[in-house]
Amino acid sequence: MEFLTKFFKVFKIAVFIGVAIAIYYGLTTPEEVKFERHLKSIQKKDYRGVVLKKYIDKSEHSRPILVLTNRKEVSIKNEAYDKIKLKDSIIKRKGDLYLTVYRNNDNHTIKLD
Repeated sequence: MEFLTKFFKVFKIAVFIGVAIAIYYGLTTPEEVKFERHLKSIQKKDYRGVVLKKYIDKSEHSRPILVLTNRKEVSIKNEAYDKIKLKDSIIKRKGDLYLTVYRNNDNHTIKLD
């Protein structure tokens, strides 16, 4: 009987360690894999319009948001947010990693990685 008690105690510890290792390796993905996922998520996005409003969404980890003429809200990285002004026209095509900004008679592109 004592043997079974010790066996189950060791078995529980082994299962706990196995689950902990599986969770650790499942949650810790190499940085290049995370970056590739990030790039793919950017490439999937497609939006265009005139910037009507800019704000920082404090409820979403202070993410910069642009509101476009079609009332679409676009989350964008800080560096791009700082370069875009109200009334700029922007175009982000699906498959691209670049955002084109049109202001007056000028345009420039911003890399979104």
